[in-house]
Amino acid sequence: MQKLMFLVFFACILCIGESMVIQGEDYVMNIVASETSMEVDEIENDPLIMDGIEKAVDTENKKGNNFRRFVRHSVLGGSKELHEMEIYRIRIKLVESSCRNNEINMGRPIEECPAVENGVTEKCHMTLTTSPWSLITQDTNVEEIICQRTKN
Repeated sequence: MQKLMFLVFFACILCIGESMVIQGEDYVMNIVASETSMEVDEIENDPLIMDGIEKAVDTENKKGNNFRRFVRHSVLGGSKELHEMEIYRIRIKLVESSCRNNEINMGRPIEECPAVENGVTEKCHMTLTTSPWSLITQDTNVEEIICQRTKN
């Protein structure tokens, strides 16, 4: 039993935030990284996350074949997880705007490109990563964004 406790303690120190399975003769133990939920205010007050959200919206607009640009209407929620970097899973609502979907309008917020009446809406799930301890740069990467059209 003492060997088991030492093994678990040592494994936890080595892999804080990692998911792993420790197996022995008569036991199996699963150590899972913890994911914590984030309030909307916490997301909206973090400039790195908001920068990542705007990058993700631009990515979605570039890959879409829409005449009108989609803009962020609201942040719906999210979660964060710490591995070798911070992983954010964020949910947002996009609305179809009155602006054309072109390079000139990239990055424009809903205040500059208001939503069209009875326009299309989308709910998006995105994965963003940051390296909070990097001394060189504080940047947010868009790993994935998936959007689905919703009914108005």
